[in-house]
Parts: sequence; C-alpha cells; structure tokens
Amino acid sequence: MTTSTTPGTGSAPATAADRPPPRVQLSSLVGLRTILSLFVFSFHVALAFVFADDASRTVARLDVGFAEAALACFFMLSGFVLTWVARSGEPYRVFFRRRLVKIFPNHVVTWTAGLILMIAFGVYTSWWEVLPSLFLVQAWIPVESVLEGPNGPSWSLCCELFMYALFPLLLAWGIKLDARRLWRWMVIVGGGVMVLTAIVGLTVPSEPKAIEGTVSVYQIYVLIFFPLPRLADFVLGVLVARLVITGRWRPVRARWVWLLLGAGWAFSMLLPPPLGFVAPFLPVMVTLLGNLASADLDGSANFFTRPSMMWLGDRSFAFYLVHGNVLIYGERAFGQGPYPWPYAVLFVAGVLGVSIVLAHLLHTRVENPAMKRWARARPRPVPAAASEPQASRQ
Repeated sequence: MTTSTTPGTGSAPATAADRPPPRVQLSSLVGLRTILSLFVFSFHVALAFVFADDASRTVARLDVGFAEAALACFFMLSGFVLTWVARSGEPYRVFFRRRLVKIFPNHVVTWTAGLILMIAFGVYTSWWEVLPSLFLVQAWIPVESVLEGPNGPSWSLCCELFMYALFPLLLAWGIKLDARRLWRWMVIVGGGVMVLTAIVGLTVPSEPKAIEGTVSVYQIYVLIFFPLPRLADFVLGVLVARLVITGRWRPVRARWVWLLLGAGWAFSMLLPPPLGFVAPFLPVMVTLLGNLASADLDGSANFFTRPSMMWLGDRSFAFYLVHGNVLIYGERAFGQGPYPWPYAVLFVAGVLGVSIVLAHLLHTRVENPAMKRWARARPRPVPAAASEPQASRQ
C-alpha cells in the first residue's frame, strides 16, 4: 500500500493527480483491520450461541451495530486505499487484474474447503445454491442458502468486485471534484446512507425476522448484502482519501473521536433496527480513516501501528474468509452449543487460534505467492530477430 507521488497542500491544483501524498505505508489502516475483524468475529460468535442463550442474545444486541459498521468500514478502506495507490494512466485491465489476483486465490481455496466440509458434514444441498458464490455473484441473489454458500463471508467479495468494476469511473469523478467541495459531497453521500436506511426501515417488510428477531431478512438483505447500497461506503472512502491527498483534511482530537464512537453506539442501541446498523457510526468511521491516514503521513506511532496489530492486519482478509467455517464446523464437530461458560471460553479461544493459524498459512502460502506470480503481466521476451539490427549497428 504505497504510492510514489507527493502531497498537495492547498486548494484544488490544476494537475489531474492533485499532487498526491509521498511514498508512505498506511500502517495505521493496516492495524485498524485487526480491530474491525475482531468485531465481526465476536458478532458471529454471539450468533452461533456458543454461550448461554441470554448471554449470546445480549452480546448480539450490543455488538450488531459495531459489527455492521465494521463491515462498512472495510468497504470504506477499500475505496480509500485504492484511491491512495491509484496510478495515473494505468490501464483498466492492469488494475482489474491485480484486484482479481488479490481476492480470487484466497476465495477459491476457502470456497473449496467449505464445499468439502458441507459434503463431509452432510449439509450439502445442490449446485445451484453453491455455484453463484464461486463466481462471486451471490450477493445479487436474495436467497439465504445462495448467500451463505460454502463460505458465508465471501458475499462481501461480490460487493468488492462490483466496486472494483466502477472504481476507475469513481476515481475520475473524485479527481475532477473541486477540493473545496469534497466535504459537501461527503455530507451528501453520508446523508444518502442515512436516508436510505430510514426508507428501508420504514417501508421494507419487517417480517420474517433475522438476527434473533432484531431485523427482517428483507431489510438486512437490502442494507447489508445487496451491492448497490454498499457502494456508498466505498465512495465515502474515495472522498476521504481525496481530502487527505489534497491537504483538506484537518485531524480531529482523540477525545472527539471517542465521543463520536460513544454517540454512534448509543444511537445504534436507541434506534430500532435496522436504523442503528451503520448510519450512526458514519461520522466516527470517516473521522478515524482521515485521522489515521494523516498520522501515517506525519510518521506518528499509535496503537494501530504496533507490530502485533499490523501482523494481524496483514492477515485480516484471510482471517475473514476462514473464521466462519472454523466456527460453524467446529461447533458441529464438538456438538451444538450453548456450552458451559468455561468450555465456551476455551472453544472460542480455540476457534480464534485456529483461524489465525489458517489465516497465516493462507496469507503466506496462497495470497502472497499469487500476488508475486500473477498480479503483474510478465514482460514478453524480445525476439532474437528484432534485436539483431540493433546489435549490428553497435
């Protein structure tokens, strides 16, 4: 996650690139992925009812806002990072090739492992329910068994592919925007997310229920799984990156970030689902992205830049893809929960440990080698006949 350009400091420059930031690693944003992954993990543990029913329901209610906000923040991170590293004049096929190589090797491995586990545990259904997820089109199909497929978390990759396909257009749009109007567009897009959330909450049928009776399956599909609304999260990431690149971001004091986080969580608890899922956390997510990127530009160390946080953050994509099946089939192997709390704690610790180990293997044995081998086209060798005239003139 680096770029080789230099930062802008004032109003909208005349050049297309707006003098982007210097070659720095976005260490804080890598570490942030660790925290986001743990929020998602804890929510999935609650939904698996590993602990007693009342405790699991309480944790699910307390954590659902954070977990859904964490997913939205992952999409924002994608928009931010892709804008940050965008190369002027790069052909679309080169960009898209790199994105496909980034996600598909890990996806194919975990999808195949999930299919094997489905067959081994006798929960395999039919090809039409599992094939859409292999090609990452499942989020466009509002059928629960199709959305889950052999590896449930991969639905978000379907949304990512959609975002990647539109990114060159979104980047061109973001670059053309007057830097003085970026904040205005942030408010427009963020407000659009809030308005859409309210419309869905008020108009989409509230039955049948999902997530322990907190929201309907239709509402959660439209707001969480359907790719079109998630595009707004991605666009917010693009806009935050443009604010930092053009020097328009002003860091917010830590106390205000904590206040925004507390207010977002309080509103998420007070508002009826799905109104409290993502919208209340938008201000703090935007602020966090801008602040952490600015800290990286300044070379400031913080909690997110600790080696352990960055190590886990580098493996967060792989962790996200493996943890669901480790949790689901671990519980099937040991017997369905809830368990007595000492065993439940040991089980969750075991699932977390196994998921981290598998994520490390997937990251080092699949993801990294694939990127080194296929992310860039290998230069074609120059035919001997073409080089002879040049050699004869020397």
